[in-house]
Amino acid sequence: MVYVKRKTRQALRLSIPKIKTKVRIPLASGECHFYSFEGLCSYKEHIALSFKKATLAENPMVAMHYGCFKSTVWELEPCACGDKLWESIHYLSDNSGILLYLGQDGCDVAGYNEPHSYKAAAQMLTIMEVKRIRLLSSNAEQIRQLQEQGIAVVEV
Repeated sequence: MVYVKRKTRQALRLSIPKIKTKVRIPLASGECHFYSFEGLCSYKEHIALSFKKATLAENPMVAMHYGCFKSTVWELEPCACGDKLWESIHYLSDNSGILLYLGQDGCDVAGYNEPHSYKAAAQMLTIMEVKRIRLLSSNAEQIRQLQEQGIAVVEV
C-alpha cells in the first residue's frame, strides 16, 4: 500500500499495521508498557501507554489524547488538553487503563480545533487485541467512530 503526503507529494510505504516497539516501564504505582506502531492509516506517530496490564483486562478503561501543537511544541498559552492529559495519566496509572496518544495536532496556533479521525486509535486497540473498552470520555464522535471500526464501547 502506498500513501502520498499531500503537501510534499512524498510517497510513503505503509506496511500491515503492527506494534513497532513495546517497552516495559517500572513505575511506583505498578508497571506501564509503552507501545509504538507502524503501518497505521496515518503517517503520524501514535503511541499507547498501558498501565497495570490493562490490555489483559476484559473491558479496559481507555483515554485518548491528541498532541496539541500549540502547547506541546511552541509552548504558547497553556492548552486545556494538557491538564486533561495529566489527569488521564494519573487516573489510568492508579486504576489500570490505556492511554492512546495520537499524533494529530489537536488545535493550531489560532485555536481552531480540526476534526479528528479515530481510525488510528481503533487500529491501535485492535493490534493490542482490545475489542471492548470503557471510554474515559462522553464524546459522541469518538464513540461512533470507534464502534464503526469494530471497537465496542461498553461504558462511558
